[in-house]
Amino acid sequence: MRALFAIHTPKDPRTAVYLSTRERAAYLESLGYRCSILSYDDFPLLVRLGPRFNPFLFPLALIWHVLRQQDPYDVVIAHSYAGWLTYALRGFFSRLQPQLRVTSFHGLEPLYHCAFQEESRRAGKPLSLRYRLVQGPFMRRILRLACRRSDLIVCLSPPEETYLCQHSWADAGRVRVIGHGVQEQFFIGHEYRPVAHRLLFVSQWLHMKGTRYLVQAFSRLAGEFPQLTLCCAGTLLPEADVLADFPRDLRHRVAVHPRLEAAELINLYRQADIFVFPSIWEGFGRVRAEAMAAALPVITTSTGAPPGLLKAGQNSILIREQSAEEIVEAVRLLCQNPRLRAELGTNAQNSALALRGWQGAREFARAVDRFVKQPVVNAG
Repeated sequence: MRALFAIHTPKDPRTAVYLSTRERAAYLESLGYRCSILSYDDFPLLVRLGPRFNPFLFPLALIWHVLRQQDPYDVVIAHSYAGWLTYALRGFFSRLQPQLRVTSFHGLEPLYHCAFQEESRRAGKPLSLRYRLVQGPFMRRILRLACRRSDLIVCLSPPEETYLCQHSWADAGRVRVIGHGVQEQFFIGHEYRPVAHRLLFVSQWLHMKGTRYLVQAFSRLAGEFPQLTLCCAGTLLPEADVLADFPRDLRHRVAVHPRLEAAELINLYRQADIFVFPSIWEGFGRVRAEAMAAALPVITTSTGAPPGLLKAGQNSILIREQSAEEIVEAVRLLCQNPRLRAELGTNAQNSALALRGWQGAREFARAVDRFVKQPVVNAG
């Protein structure tokens, strides 16, 4: 059996989409499949045009790629909108007929778009008309088409499943909620110092990750705790761009690591005292689970977390989205309290055991394999 994963993001192993796709492909291969991963950066023209045209051009590139194969794919697993055109034209090309069609979300775009609009309004930076049209009506229509023509839909959280079913994009029998796992290497020991010195934030440097509120909170905390530093890792933005968001007199207390390998990230988890993740919206939040596995006390919002993973006051401190004040209060509580940090960190690591290993990838591969062997008849 031949399977194609089509992702509309780069093949960057430091990004959650490609990392999880690679894990899923590896486990599907362990079941006997031959897997390929196709990305927009496999098409030089698309790279030159830039990602803003992806919703239009990458689906065209995907169907062109699929139709050119001498050995047809048995399964196409398309990331978000990537497969909408391939699925829509299935009836016109015999080569597309036997394929199992899978749509996999790494965060459901309409939910993200709604949260992004609200954050942009709060920040006083209204979205462009083009963005609102493409990510609003157009995106909803092509995603609905892709889902209705899919045999299997995989999303990361129950709210995403609820949206898909309530908006009649899919019936519950075709939807599976499958999160990510935490690799064994992230389960490490941790030392809890008498006074916290290092805050750690791991994510792309985007407004939707709560960066505006992180900057505001650190600007206040830096005056109260002269020993406190902040490390921002995996930003994908250059150091100068990240530091530009901080007051000039605090930039020497902020370390930036735009890109780093797994071993470097694990070392940062080991060195940190408190993990701060004030994300406004998440599909899953893999780095949060990794920090928990590393026995770090975690200050975070609940967005995107698997049910039952985060327990306020037991294995984490939960804060509201878009609240610098609650970040400040949580850091104050933990900064000079090693006993509480140790309690939260130990409990966090125990909770993360439920995600240990390749469980998400294994569940995904088995779900696809079941649909291949017993395909669901889809009216689309």
